[in-house]
Amino acid sequence: MTRKPACPSTVAPLEDIVVQRPNRAKLLKMPGIPMESVARSLCGWQEANEWVQAVNPEEEWKSGLGQVGRIRTILGAGIVDAGGLAVSLPFDRWLAIGIGIAGFITIVGLIGYRRYRRALAYTGVRFHELHHHIREDAFEIQEYMKAGDLPNYQQKYKRFHEVTANRIARFWRELLQQDGVNCAIRIAYKQQGGDCLYSTVGRSDGMDPNRHQNSVPVRADKGIASALRRKDQRGVCMISDIKSAQDKDWWEPCPNDDLPDIQMLLAAPINGYDENCGKSMLGILYVTSRKKLGLLRLHVEYVKALADLLGMIYPQITLSTEAADLSEGGPQERSSSHGTASVLD
Repeated sequence: MTRKPACPSTVAPLEDIVVQRPNRAKLLKMPGIPMESVARSLCGWQEANEWVQAVNPEEEWKSGLGQVGRIRTILGAGIVDAGGLAVSLPFDRWLAIGIGIAGFITIVGLIGYRRYRRALAYTGVRFHELHHHIREDAFEIQEYMKAGDLPNYQQKYKRFHEVTANRIARFWRELLQQDGVNCAIRIAYKQQGGDCLYSTVGRSDGMDPNRHQNSVPVRADKGIASALRRKDQRGVCMISDIKSAQDKDWWEPCPNDDLPDIQMLLAAPINGYDENCGKSMLGILYVTSRKKLGLLRLHVEYVKALADLLGMIYPQITLSTEAADLSEGGPQERSSSHGTASVLD
């Protein structure tokens, strides 16, 4: 009996909408040889329909072709290469050189593939972890808001910034396979005189601990905040040289500029809508690296996506503009005599 196609206006049953992967392994069948099972073992192909609740990244990256990136495989390639050199060197020097070069390229390739597989597996876990906990934390904060429980709201709201910065940093560390990648978040608030300032409310744990001591807010008309506003609050500012950034009026000097934990950074506006449906720059998201070229143009879209995520969350969990003062920023952050600060002071 043929199955009728589901009507576009109705939702098909789950078993009808499960994506079926093409079973390419069947094309490899040969008489007397279980090629399908061999292909599945080598390539890690799964069943066409499968329910997966969670993935263990430590095991998943090693599955299928990931086995060639394991340490024992890399060591084995090194031993084979060394053996080939030892055997060929007494007879043909050029052959030995060729074997050595081929072995070196093979080992470097295996190490690169290992890093790629691990990054692929762990980045997915961190990406889901980030979104999952942001959703759960935002819901809990909103419940405190509805209940009028101001003490618990303030405590959870303060904690949200730092925890989110750390989760974003962990995502980037897995993506780039670098330990020196960090994150910071600034949120806008207004002084009594009406001036808009962007204050640091959360930093990841990998940043220099001395950075907190000299931290000052960034004025909306100075430094990186002004640079992003001049670009219609779009895009990402890439800064890898402080001096040239100062020449572009992207950076305001600060004693923290001498700290070694930031050699390059990406800064994106956190844009959101207020209760009047007006769009404004609610904050600034920074992703930083200890390496001079640790971040690339390829990473810009990731920063923009994360900034948009925060732009959806912060209007929902912030009681008022004064709520930002409850965090590390605001009154706790030192005001400078001339009202300016570095991009990440």
